[in-house]
Amino acid sequence: MTETENVRNSDTSALVASDRPINLRIAGADLLLSGRFDHWRPIGVSNWEEGRATAHLLFDATGTSNRSPTRNSPDLLSFVAKTVEQVGPHSYQAKGTLRADGAQRSIDAVVQTPSGHSPFFFLTLGLERQAFSGLWTELQVLASQTPNDDATEMRPRAWLRLPVLAAA
Repeated sequence: MTETENVRNSDTSALVASDRPINLRIAGADLLLSGRFDHWRPIGVSNWEEGRATAHLLFDATGTSNRSPTRNSPDLLSFVAKTVEQVGPHSYQAKGTLRADGAQRSIDAVVQTPSGHSPFFFLTLGLERQAFSGLWTELQVLASQTPNDDATEMRPRAWLRLPVLAAA
């Protein structure tokens, strides 16, 4: 039995809440992402090596939460970065602080934005299993779930629409 199967078969999977917001405050190098995003999805968790993994998350920038975190419903994680460097076209490295599970660590994250007018962006985080075991488990379970019809496509909550002009 693999670790994913252990997690899936345990009571832990009942505690996983994919709608928990993620709080981001990333500013610098022509990039500003700030808000509590509740419209996101883990795309995958990879590079399982010696207690470290890389989590790949897809966000809808228009999907911000207006709920405040509470003790019973805290944010899944928060990431604050004030040092941001462009490392490629539409790709940025953000150095900041990741907080989750009552722990905090300085990490480097990669933010990728598609070209054109898209409300989506990717965030790639490196995770230490020992420091962020709860977050590690939640993301692993969510990423390994088989998508249903509703989860196969992520649509933005808001989108720029051109106005309809009447012809005279």
